[in-house]
Amino acid sequence: MLVGVLTVALSAVMLIAVGVSSGDYEPMPGRWLLATNFWLWLALLAWSAWALGLLHREHIWGQIPYPRRFALGVALTAGIAVVNFAYSQIYQPFALPVSVSASAESGAPRLAPDRRTVFVPLSVTVRNRGSVPVHVLGTVYQVSGRLGSYTPDAGRPDRLTELLTGRSQLLRDTTVRGYELVGAGQLDSLRPGDRLEAGAETTEVRLVQVPVRAAYDALVASSQVTVLRGDRATIYGSYPVRPSVRSTGAPAWVAEPGVAYLKYHAAISQASHLLGVTREQKYVTLWWVLGSPRGRSPWPYLAATVASAHEEDLGGIPAYEQKVSSSYGLTTATSGTVEASRAALTPAP
Repeated sequence: MLVGVLTVALSAVMLIAVGVSSGDYEPMPGRWLLATNFWLWLALLAWSAWALGLLHREHIWGQIPYPRRFALGVALTAGIAVVNFAYSQIYQPFALPVSVSASAESGAPRLAPDRRTVFVPLSVTVRNRGSVPVHVLGTVYQVSGRLGSYTPDAGRPDRLTELLTGRSQLLRDTTVRGYELVGAGQLDSLRPGDRLEAGAETTEVRLVQVPVRAAYDALVASSQVTVLRGDRATIYGSYPVRPSVRSTGAPAWVAEPGVAYLKYHAAISQASHLLGVTREQKYVTLWWVLGSPRGRSPWPYLAATVASAHEEDLGGIPAYEQKVSSSYGLTTATSGTVEASRAALTPAP
């Protein structure tokens, strides 16, 4: 009888502790009522406390033949459970982090038969450099034309304001008026929901068509991939796409109103049954955003989060993003921008 009551008590304490560490049992209005099985664990803890009180009044402790061995066995069992949980949930993610890279490289241009456009090959590579598999949530590549003009006015005092407006480059004799999207898309060989094993890589070459008489002084290319750690969560069933061009719908941290995006959304299962019964049902959501000249980025980009139902707004909070990254290995790798002058990409007639 005593063994059963202690088992229930220790199990309830551990389940509540795991839920609290995950953040699902935070003391927020209405949050505890929604937490998965929280009241069940609390009821079991209260029942075990009541049962231990009854057993104590019956002097059950004096009836144990080997009390020290009994206490040692209970402590050893609890210690093994704690060590196993710490190894799988703390040490492994730290020792085997997610390491994914994306790269983009432009190749030699080819003049189209009509001599009005130029085909620019763009090679995009995604590599899983880590030791754990990952679920691919989304990929994006883009090629944009830079609208720049030569303006020899070195020393103009307001040049530094270009850095204050969000531009990362200060050009002495060039005025950049903006960017125009030439081509963008996703990788066919690595679709949303696909699994990329440890050490694997995939490469695609896409042809982007650029008008010969376009007013670009340079082309800018980049790529991105967003992944979820494969040993921390599994995507349930299909990973459907929900296209939307509404002026509202995406959280403010994802895109400003009026920007078109594709939304991928699916439920996930936890890495263990223990986490499954102590955490709320989580959903992974990825937005493939077209981009906006006046918004977060002038070209397409990815935004993703893992959250409970109707809590996607939390994704814009840095502390929450860090928590999701450590819990589920949610990672976005960016190739950085590759620039090429228009002259270098225009073949000789």
